[in-house]
Amino acid sequence: MKKILYISDSLGTPIHPRGIYYYSLALVNILSSLNFDISLLVEKVDGFGIPDFVENDKVLGKSFSESSVASEVYRYFLQREFSAQLELRNLEENNTLKVKTKQKSLYEGGYNFSLSQNSKNKFDHLGFKRNFFFGNNFNKGKDVLKHKGNHLKLFSSFIFSDYIYSDSMAYAVNELPPPSIDASEFDLVFIDTPHYIKVEGIDSTKIFSVVHDLIPVRDFSTNAEWRLMFLQKLKASLAHNPNMIFVSEFTKKQFYEEIPNIKIRKDIIVYPTIRNETISNSNKPLPGEESNYSKWLSEMKPRYMEDDLYNNMRKNDPSLKKDSEVFISALNSIEKWDPSLPYFCTALSDEPRKNIKILVEVSRKFIGKANIIVMGKVNGNYHMGMHPEKFPNLHFTGYVSDQQKDEIFKHSIAVIFPSFAEGFGIPLVEGALYRVPVLCSKISVFEEIAKKYAIYFDPYNVSSLENAMNTLLKSPNEYRDAAEKLYPTLIERFSQNTMKNTVKTAVEEV
Repeated sequence: MKKILYISDSLGTPIHPRGIYYYSLALVNILSSLNFDISLLVEKVDGFGIPDFVENDKVLGKSFSESSVASEVYRYFLQREFSAQLELRNLEENNTLKVKTKQKSLYEGGYNFSLSQNSKNKFDHLGFKRNFFFGNNFNKGKDVLKHKGNHLKLFSSFIFSDYIYSDSMAYAVNELPPPSIDASEFDLVFIDTPHYIKVEGIDSTKIFSVVHDLIPVRDFSTNAEWRLMFLQKLKASLAHNPNMIFVSEFTKKQFYEEIPNIKIRKDIIVYPTIRNETISNSNKPLPGEESNYSKWLSEMKPRYMEDDLYNNMRKNDPSLKKDSEVFISALNSIEKWDPSLPYFCTALSDEPRKNIKILVEVSRKFIGKANIIVMGKVNGNYHMGMHPEKFPNLHFTGYVSDQQKDEIFKHSIAVIFPSFAEGFGIPLVEGALYRVPVLCSKISVFEEIAKKYAIYFDPYNVSSLENAMNTLLKSPNEYRDAAEKLYPTLIERFSQNTMKNTVKTAVEEV
C-alpha cells in the first residue's frame, strides 16, 4: 500500500474559505477510496485540549494524547471554527507586519535569504530542526467524531509540528527560508494548495501540487501582504518541479498566462468532485413539500425586523419603548417579509469578489415580488447599511448546517452567483444538483461549468441581474427544464467516480 503525505492547512488548520476545504476533502476522499495510506501534516497550537467525550488513555494511548493534546485537530472536536495563528509570532514593534510591495514580475528573482541575523532572530524555529511527532489515527474507520470532524477518520495517521503553517506564512512575507519537511518515508506527496514549505527526501516526480486559482494575483481587493504571501507560497511549491493539479480549465489557462515560460512535468484537471452520497441525497422536493428552514424563517423574520427597527430608533431616542405609539406607527409603516413569495438563494463568503453588493441593490427592486436568501458567514447588517428593516425581502442566514443549506437550495426558485472572480464555483454545482435554475455572472469559469444551461448576467450591472431575475420569474418552467438538462452533465463531469479515474491514472504514471 502506497503511503501519502498530505500537506493541508484547510483540513488540519482550516483557515481558508469553504471552497478550498471542500476541495481538499473531496481529494482526500478519492485518495482514500484508492486505498492509499494517508498521513495529514497538522499544526500544533496552544489552547486546545482533548474533549471530555474521549477517554484519552484508553482510546488514544498515553503517548499520543500527551504529544498531541495541543494539536489543532481538536478544533473539530470542540467545534472551534477558526484557529490558526495568523499573527506573525515574535516580530518586533507589537507584531506589526511590514511588507514592501515589489514591482517585479511573478517569477523574477528568487527568495531573499540575505537578511541580517537580527531579523532572523525574530523567529523561534529558524535554523533549528523541527520536532515532528507521528501518531496513528485512533479514529481510523470509526464514527466517534462529531460531524464536523468526521473527515479525520480518512487518515491513517497525523504528523504534528509546532506552528508549521503559521510559521510558514510568517517566513513567506518576510522572505525567510521555508520550513522543511522530510518526506523520505512516503511514496507520494500532495500539497493541496500552494504552501511555503520545502519538501525533502522524495523525488519531485512523486509530488503533486494543487492550484485553485490566481485570484490573489489578479483580484483588485487583495492587499499587498496577502498577494506577496501567495506569490511566495506559489514559488515554493513550483520550486519542487511537481506535477500540477488545476481545479478547472480556466485556472489552468490563467496559470500559464501568468507564468508563460514555465515548464510543468505533468498537469491534470481534477474538478471539485460531487460525492456519491451528495448525489444520492440531492432529490427534488416532493409536490407540496415545504422547507423546514423556510417555515422557521417565516416565524422569526418578523421578530428580527421588529428588533432591528427598534434598536435603530433607540439610537436617536434611548427612552423609546416598544409599546409606544411612535414605534408602533413606524413598525406598521415598513414593508414586511412575505413568506408566500418565491425566493432566490445563494451561498457566499464575505469577500469583495463575491459581489454581495449587487444582491443588496437588486433586492430593493423585488420587494413584493421575490425574496433573496444569502447563506454564509456574511455581515449582512453592514451590507444593508445597518438598516436591515429597509430590506424586507433580503435575509442573511449566517452559518447554516449542511442539511439547512440543502433545504434552502432545494426549495428556491433559482440560485444566484454574482462573483467577479472564481477558481471554480462549488455552490453553483451544489444548487444545480437539485435541478434548480442557475443565474450566474458571465465569467469564463461559470461558463465552463454551466455551459448553455444558465442565465448569465453582467456582475457589474444591477440592471443586468434584475433582467435575469425577471426573465426567470416570467418563465420558471422553461428554466427548470434547462436545469434538468444541466444535472446529468454535472454528474458525468464532476462526480467522484469520474475524478477518481483521473487521479488513479495520474498517480499510476509517476
